[in-house]
Amino acid sequence: MGVLDKLFGQGEAGSPRGCQRCGKTTLGTDEFFAKAEEAGLVVDRSTGEVKARMGGFSMIGGMFGDVPARLEEQKRNQQEILDRLENQRAFRCRSCGRIYCADCLLRHAPDHPNGGKACPKCGNTFEVLS
Repeated sequence: MGVLDKLFGQGEAGSPRGCQRCGKTTLGTDEFFAKAEEAGLVVDRSTGEVKARMGGFSMIGGMFGDVPARLEEQKRNQQEILDRLENQRAFRCRSCGRIYCADCLLRHAPDHPNGGKACPKCGNTFEVLS
């Protein structure tokens, strides 16, 4: 099983929560941080900030000209992983308790009059699942 399969696999043991709309496995905050660290991202749990880790490869011979290109590719790959993990974050409706992934909320949930997204089922607001 590859790193991406392990990070984004469907129906993983230990994470039974699935999105009510798409059925994909969702990630609580602790799971999100653990998977981000597993992917090589830098996680500051005190602030909730997750960002790309830059560098970490060695330069051999005349390859110094490739450094900017390699750093840009590394940044792009890590940003893609971070985006995919963020889209799997779990949000629970404060009223009916239904769980949705961030991707489905951003794409399909109606806007709530007080800001944010409204539950497609009952119209209430969401909380991040820890």
